[in-house]
Amino acid sequence: MSAKPSPPPGKSQEYRSTLNLPKTAFAMKADLPQQEPQRLAWWKAQGLYARLQQRPASRGVFVLHDGPPYANGDIHIGHALNKTLKDIIVRYKTMQGFRAPYVPGWDCHGMPIEHQLFKELRKTKHDVDKIAFRKQAQAYAQQYVTIQGDQFQRLGVLGDWEHPYLTMTKEYEATIVRVFHELLQQDYIYRGQKPVAWCATCETALAEAELEYETKASPSIYVEFPIIKPGGGPGVREGDGIVIWTTTPWTLPANQAVCFHPKATYVVVTVEQGGRTRRLVVAQAMVERFASAAGLTIKSVDAAPIPGPNLGGAPDEPLSGRRVSVQCQHPLFAEKQSVGVSDEGVSLEEGTGIVHIAPGHGQEDYAIGQRYGLAPYSPVDERGRFTKDVPTWAGISVVTANEQILEALRKAGRLVHAGTIQHSYPHCWRCKQPVIFRATSQWFLNVEQGNLRRHLLERINDVRWIPEYGKSRITGMVASRPDWCLSRQRYWGTPIPIVTCSTCKQPLKNPEALQHIQALIRQHGSDIWFTKPVEELLPPETHCGTSTCVASTFVKEEDILDVWFDSGVSHEAVVRQRAELSNRWPVDLYLEGSDQHRGWFQVSLITSVALRRQAPFQAVLTHGFVVDGDGKKMSKSAGNVVAPQEVIAASGADILRLWVASCDYAEDVRLSPQILERIAEGYRKIRNTLRFMLGNLYDFHAADRVPEGRRETLDRWALMRTAALLGEVTGAFEAYQFHRVYRSVYNFCVTDLSSFYLDVLKDRLYTASATSAERRSAQSTLCDILQVITQVTAPIMPFTSEEVWQLLRAQDERLSGSVHESLWPAAEQIGRWTDTELAREWELLLPVREVVMKALEEQRASGTIGTSLEAAVTVTAAQPPLRELLQRYQALLPAMWVVSQVSVEAGAPPGGVAVAATVRRAAGQKCQRCWMWTEDVGRSAQHPTLCQRCVNVILS
Repeated sequence: MSAKPSPPPGKSQEYRSTLNLPKTAFAMKADLPQQEPQRLAWWKAQGLYARLQQRPASRGVFVLHDGPPYANGDIHIGHALNKTLKDIIVRYKTMQGFRAPYVPGWDCHGMPIEHQLFKELRKTKHDVDKIAFRKQAQAYAQQYVTIQGDQFQRLGVLGDWEHPYLTMTKEYEATIVRVFHELLQQDYIYRGQKPVAWCATCETALAEAELEYETKASPSIYVEFPIIKPGGGPGVREGDGIVIWTTTPWTLPANQAVCFHPKATYVVVTVEQGGRTRRLVVAQAMVERFASAAGLTIKSVDAAPIPGPNLGGAPDEPLSGRRVSVQCQHPLFAEKQSVGVSDEGVSLEEGTGIVHIAPGHGQEDYAIGQRYGLAPYSPVDERGRFTKDVPTWAGISVVTANEQILEALRKAGRLVHAGTIQHSYPHCWRCKQPVIFRATSQWFLNVEQGNLRRHLLERINDVRWIPEYGKSRITGMVASRPDWCLSRQRYWGTPIPIVTCSTCKQPLKNPEALQHIQALIRQHGSDIWFTKPVEELLPPETHCGTSTCVASTFVKEEDILDVWFDSGVSHEAVVRQRAELSNRWPVDLYLEGSDQHRGWFQVSLITSVALRRQAPFQAVLTHGFVVDGDGKKMSKSAGNVVAPQEVIAASGADILRLWVASCDYAEDVRLSPQILERIAEGYRKIRNTLRFMLGNLYDFHAADRVPEGRRETLDRWALMRTAALLGEVTGAFEAYQFHRVYRSVYNFCVTDLSSFYLDVLKDRLYTASATSAERRSAQSTLCDILQVITQVTAPIMPFTSEEVWQLLRAQDERLSGSVHESLWPAAEQIGRWTDTELAREWELLLPVREVVMKALEEQRASGTIGTSLEAAVTVTAAQPPLRELLQRYQALLPAMWVVSQVSVEAGAPPGGVAVAATVRRAAGQKCQRCWMWTEDVGRSAQHPTLCQRCVNVILS
């Protein structure tokens, strides 16, 4: 919005000093990169965060519990999105009268830090001493806690940065160990041999939350298992082939069964391939699809369908004593057999309707194997190589062995078809390599113990999920999740605090012994677990005490805990331990990315419900990921990464925060230089609106305020629009829909204010007597509007809002020391500023203005007038109510339309419209002070170039 232009050169310049032209220290150029650090330093010097925590909390306590990022590098744009959203909420709740402590935290253990440090050291875990490496990892994590802390503060995030929580402190580790021991004593923890996701590169087990799904090319093969014992009734005979489909040839050496769907029917298909005729068994529904995919020519299909149970038995029928089920020869090892089993999980949408079962290489296979008493055999070592149990490929990685296995199948005549498939496959979240599934001995948390899964699903219903689909998302994940694999074969983390009896092999659950271990870790930290022998970790004369065992020799566990367990007990280690948080459990809100439904949200829920039968949060808010302007994933290789540090250095943190607020974060949010430029332009328009208002308050103080009831009609309309804005943004903040806040504020500043109210107000502000009631009415209203805008934007643009607030305080010392210490504009303000009758009148007046503006533009284009002040407008209204309203407002209409003269006439406008406007050149002469055209210019001999209104102002 531009200011009213200066008078032209000439005699009129002598009247410039009589105008009330704007004056302000609020610069048009924000210079945020230089100004914001000074504002941060001022907040710190003022002890702003501490002051906010110490003041009375009229509405109680609100706790947003911070999910800890990994201390393993500079912050990225996802961090900026997440932390800004949290800060917006905390600042808003504080202004609403809550005490809203924000305790930032960091995840300091685990693969993210270990992996990054190994990269910098250019070593693997086999090249380092465990204890020495743990010391390096601790220093590395602490270094990035400091770096990230500074970067978050530069973003404007307000919190207890002097006392963050770190998962590697002695106190936090002791709580991890205590919670683990409580779960152990309640029989949630057990050791089992079962398949887990395994990273052969990192040499460790992984939990579901540590997997990322990427598109991968895999073999797609159809393999024949020759029948050696039909057992399937009429139609199936020895020598026929059971055909399975798999994308993991390397799991075939561990095969123990072929699995059929119990409700499907199967047929024997005679096919020809390369001059060879085969009789193959596949699901009846898959015949055509299978033959097409494998390039087979169907010669015939046996008429008699075979029920699935005739081949695989009933799902609940044990292998021993079966009446029917096939037995097949292993396709790779003639001396081994594969038995027929059944399960309703067999897909009838792809493959052949038959799958091979390797219980040591998949969760579903393991579950089927357990039902039939099949051992979880897994001849693969921790580096993803076949063991000596498979002599042919011993020492060869399973990836390399895939092609060799295909060749062996070809030679044996068992490979029906081989191709490739592009499909979504789990990868390690750190090294980004595809994982394998292998059965190993690990520690697990049993999600069925004590009906835990049922309790979890019940507690999910108690929580408010934002967006709502988060509820169904986490419900599905919890309903189908396997037991939680807790052990990791790495160095940097909290040890699994289990001591096992050498005699009975059971974990020690002696309360005195467990409390002794917890006390040692609280005093010395978790390194003591790895530096002391097991005898020094236990009280003297500790005995097993399990059943009848009284042994006194023990073995300590060498693995570390899944890092998700660390952060998953933060509700115990932080919320229930910190005095400022402990009275608000469960906390009000968890806020993280949508991937945390299977991560932090879920593990926190599991530990909390297991311990206390209650969710640790009342509400959970999730946001999407940041993608580039085309919706593509950001990556360094693609060159589309936007670093928050670069944005802040170039444009300022308030621009980045305004981008966050402008996004509908329920889905993935886009960011690019072009998007940032649009946000910066929006910021400039808002800032210029604020600048205009500040510039016209240079001579206004609290004592000059005009009571609301005595203000001009136009000013009361502006207050009414401000009340509407306040209602809109308050509702949007309460719903955590900050894009609505941004859009409402932007539209209010650009449309209601700059394009109308402030434009109309210029004449009154500039040309009226400085202390006149009409000008003071306008200034009082500007002050009210400015305070509201400054306060409602403070959570989003804390730096700019503080800059405005400090200038406002120069006019009114009653304002709080910082805008962030001010309370949200009261709801009563909305009611006090709302006038139903006035609103109804302006609903009629504003459309008339649009008609007038169009008519003015047409006459400007034709050359009849130059500026709108050269115009006289005649409005014709057909309906008496509108005409009477226009006549009542006639004195205000020239200012509303920025013209010099207005008349209102009765009559029927042409074209059947309700109202019409006619524009002609205004009569009289142009006043050289206010530029209005009037017929009284020249009546004053002393000021012959001024209108009488301006003469009266000058002489007053």
